[in-house]
Amino acid sequence: MNRTEIKANKKGYLIIISIFTCCSVFAIWGITLPDVELFYKFVLSAFVLLWLYKSYRWINVINDPIIILTKTAIQIRNKNKDNFFLWCDIVDYKVDLKKSGDTVGYSLTILTKTDSRTFEINGLEKMPDELRKMIDDFRS
Repeated sequence: MNRTEIKANKKGYLIIISIFTCCSVFAIWGITLPDVELFYKFVLSAFVLLWLYKSYRWINVINDPIIILTKTAIQIRNKNKDNFFLWCDIVDYKVDLKKSGDTVGYSLTILTKTDSRTFEINGLEKMPDELRKMIDDFRS
């Protein structure tokens, strides 16, 4: 157990990518119809390009790890920026439940000797309790 990668939950992303793919196929079919005005063909083409781009970006999110745990450190990707913390620098950590109206989410707060950083950890393939246990295993 030298390294563990925690990735995004694939199910949610695959559903969205499937919907975008179906919309793209339908829009391409609409572009090829002879009775559709040129303006609408341009609009549909723009949507197809947008949907394909977003699908490509989400496929990359599925494949890249969000959290990497090693014997010496934890690495957390947040908005395409990697945050690296050595275990010896971490004083404490918390996995918290956040509620905002009807929305429920989780956050991971890392407390170091010099500062505190909070990361949203929604949509991971591991549940917060599993993540907490894995962090405890690597810290010890």
